[in-house]
Amino acid sequence: MTRLLVLGGSGILWAAMMLALVRREVLPYFEYQAPPSYRDVLKDLRTPQLTKGEILAAGVRVGEIESVAERMFDGTCRLRTRAQMKARVLGVVDPDTKDKGTEQIPIGLKSESIVDVLYRLNRTWCEIDLGVATATIHGVREGEFLNLKLSVGMGRAVLGGTSQRVEMPQEGMIGDMFQPFPEGGSLFVGKKWKIPTMTLGPTGPAVGWLYAAVTDREKIEWRDQKEIDTFRVEIRTEPTEERRPTHVSWCRADGIALKQQFTFQSLVYEVVFVSRENLTRGESILWGRRHFRSDE
Repeated sequence: MTRLLVLGGSGILWAAMMLALVRREVLPYFEYQAPPSYRDVLKDLRTPQLTKGEILAAGVRVGEIESVAERMFDGTCRLRTRAQMKARVLGVVDPDTKDKGTEQIPIGLKSESIVDVLYRLNRTWCEIDLGVATATIHGVREGEFLNLKLSVGMGRAVLGGTSQRVEMPQEGMIGDMFQPFPEGGSLFVGKKWKIPTMTLGPTGPAVGWLYAAVTDREKIEWRDQKEIDTFRVEIRTEPTEERRPTHVSWCRADGIALKQQFTFQSLVYEVVFVSRENLTRGESILWGRRHFRSDE
């Protein structure tokens, strides 16, 4: 009888532990729904649209970000983003004070994505410039996947590279280290989705998954306006809420971001979007020639 009680108790304990493990490690992955799509962002696009933002650190402007979305003559859409900032990083240890000094390094990012007439990502390109070295990611769609080539170089010399194949939902949007979730789709508290994102890690450029969740309704101050109703979107490297978010976006109900926050080298930065305007075709071409190698 005692043996049966021990076996029964052990079985119940094991079942309870397995249930807790499944809830903690497995179920969170199934809570993530269809992501916002390029269709949400681009379906009403008629003329080129320029969005501008400022990058702030402790309230001080340290950079800028601009994005242009435009519909091409063949019905495809092109999205381009450029960002520049001076990032604060911990430097070498001062031999007298034993403290680490803070240095600034320039970081530049350029990206371009082409979306086909069915609002599916066709190809993408991203370049992260750290001054002394440049990391580049090229991606081309193949069915449900993106075939990616990742490389690091100095000037015209390529120091190393690798390839990666990642799952890519048909209408899923890809993000970058500044804006993993630029905008898109109606939001509600509890909505969750996965984001394929281009990042720069310790070993070089990479593409991985981030996990976004609309966690709350919040009133924020945006520029000279106070008490604006927004949805708070938290983005993490894991689907559980135990880790701190790497990015937070405050968005309107239609998914347009007003303000974003991200962490780089353990320091917090803010992106405040200041304007959105329509461009003529000529103005869009000039913007592309000014900031990109070509405007084909």
